[in-house]
Amino acid sequence: MTVTKDGCTSTVTTKTVTVNPILAAPVVTCADQRIDGVTFGWDPVANASGYTIKVDIVGGANVFTGTVTGTTYDVPNLSEGTQVVITVTAISSNGCPNTTGTVNTKQQPVQMQRLLSRIK
Repeated sequence: MTVTKDGCTSTVTTKTVTVNPILAAPVVTCADQRIDGVTFGWDPVANASGYTIKVDIVGGANVFTGTVTGTTYDVPNLSEGTQVVITVTAISSNGCPNTTGTVNTKQQPVQMQRLLSRIK
């Protein structure tokens, strides 16, 4: 690059610039739904150093808020009809913004769980 101003021209200067990749948003799924709980999962996000998750009972209490390094989170001891929402934020390790994914699930009735387990 050169700069010219008031008839003066600078010497040529070269600078290498590295562009970091943007983090993909975590795609959160209901990996396993049981009679008494649910396990959420997501694929690893490239260039994420970990994940901040927030798990809430819809219309109720916060179950968990914190940082995890893995790609699953289990919510045990749920009653039938309990609706749970999880928000997963991939923490950027390269200076790009963090990204977020969310999923909402409702605990199935016990009879439906038993029927589904027979089909598997």
